[in-house]
Amino acid sequence: MLPKRLRARLARSRDLDDTARKLLAAVEVDLSQAMRTAEHPIERTTEVTRSSLVLREGLSARAVILHPEPADHEETGALISRSAWTWLQSRLAPCLVDPAVGSVQDLAAAEHRAESSASAPVVSESTARFLDAQQGTHLLVLPLLDAQSVLRGAVSVALRNLACVGTGFHALAGWAERWAGGLSEATGLLLRHRPPEADAVDAD
Repeated sequence: MLPKRLRARLARSRDLDDTARKLLAAVEVDLSQAMRTAEHPIERTTEVTRSSLVLREGLSARAVILHPEPADHEETGALISRSAWTWLQSRLAPCLVDPAVGSVQDLAAAEHRAESSASAPVVSESTARFLDAQQGTHLLVLPLLDAQSVLRGAVSVALRNLACVGTGFHALAGWAERWAGGLSEATGLLLRHRPPEADAVDAD
């Protein structure tokens, strides 16, 4: 469930862009707090550098929103890689992309085991470029499911912690599980709005 105050703010939002940015801001704040109080000290210095929300129909993006809003000259690159999207479609569960070691980690798995490119979708170069541009080391990707558990989009959050490359973050599994119901509720609030006319989006 969404926090009551956040639900009210999203319900009052005037359009899709406003709704998405309020949701992303809340996700960033809550995730930053969760990392600062993580059980493992190595995770407490993790920075949340950028978040984005993508609504899709098939492989085509209907709407793309970034938080914070990029400057006119800023290169945003790909917002969610095909590898992460393939993962979400097959598992409908949050994942953590670690481009440095080419792995996609299932946050819903009991042991949070990371699968290499030998058994998981290949981590694309565009994901690595996007994270590099945002000074991130990992990409957390959360599914946006509607009331019928149909995948309608995703929220992605760029994280930076060099010490966690190859190992991931123990604190993310519980945090993602706590937000699962809230994001499903937020999906309905997002889909109330007609997406704005968008520029061409990276096919990845």
